[in-house]
Amino acid sequence: MLPLTHADSQFILYVHQWPLRWYDRLIWALFGFGPMQPGEVEADFGPHFYIEKLMENCCGSGFLAGEAAYLMARKGGTA
Repeated sequence: MLPLTHADSQFILYVHQWPLRWYDRLIWALFGFGPMQPGEVEADFGPHFYIEKLMENCCGSGFLAGEAAYLMARKGGTA
């Protein structure tokens, strides 16, 4: 994502995000992907972006148990 941005560029990141349930762990082990964990966006992108959480819906009972949207702005400096 970093090569696609420059200083002060902004975008919205929409993710499926919730704490892993037992079958989410199984899917992760078998296929290598799953939802993002709460706090993972900040941990992964925080060094390079200013992050503001716009919305979060967590811990539903369906297959997609949560979602979140973040406004992210690239920190100043060289790209």
